[in-house]
Order: sequence, then C-alpha cells, then structure tokens
Amino acid sequence: EEPFNEHWQTVYSLCHPCHIHYDLIGKYETLEEDSNYILQLAGVGNYLKFPTYAKSTRTTDEMTTEFFQNISSEHQTQLYEVYKLDFLMFNYSVPSYLKLE
Repeated sequence: EEPFNEHWQTVYSLCHPCHIHYDLIGKYETLEEDSNYILQLAGVGNYLKFPTYAKSTRTTDEMTTEFFQNISSEHQTQLYEVYKLDFLMFNYSVPSYLKLE
C-alpha cells in the first residue's frame, strides 16, 4: 500500500506528538485565533496578524454532513478507524454525521 498524500496523512504520524514536546498545539477550527495568540507570545502581535478570509454562508458541518450522506456506514467506519488516534490525541469527539457500524 502506498502512503497517503500528506494532506490526508494522520496528524499523529506527521507531527509525532509522542516524540516531540510541543509547547502549543493549535487546531484548524481556531486557526486564526491560535495564530494571533502565538504572534502575541512572540511579541509581534502588534505588527502582524494572521490573514483572514471571507466566511462561507454554509458551515463546514453542513457541507460535511451532505458529503457523508453518500458514503456507506461501513466505509465511514473504516475511515474513522484510520483517523481514530487523531480523534483521541487531539480531543475530538465523533461527529454526529458519522454513521459508524
């Protein structure tokens, strides 16, 4: 089996959280806030800001729910198993749209 493209790779295998002591861990959901916090800690928050982007009128949850409706519960379970350690290590709950077997 070929390894995943880096965009689909599990976070724990990319960032090695069991081997590297991180002082901070940011999440994509709070990327702007987390980045600006780090800039403040670095003493450059008054000079630099994380770039903002236009918010969509549809939420990520709405779009994801729509996409997952077309995936069988068996495949959803298999997909969850691939990323299960990421869910556990980074304190994510199982999304309500997932239909797990």
